Amino acid sequence: NSSSLTAANIETEIRNVIENFEKRANLLSVGVKAMPDAHAYEVTIAFYIQNATVPTTVTLLLERNR
Repeated sequence: NSSSLTAANIETEIRNVIENFEKRANLLSVGVKAMPDAHAYEVTIAFYIQNATVPTTVTLLLERNR
């Protein structure tokens, strides 16, 4: 069951992991969008790689597998 609370928790955990374990990335933003009809979350992470001038954006889909 997807909810805004779950989306907020996912966002917080992604931020924590990147900030604590990936020192080469300067995090710009993390966005999590619940997609309840698909039982999934769309996650978008924007960051700079150390010494890069162009930001990198990654979008992925977290979905339930049975």
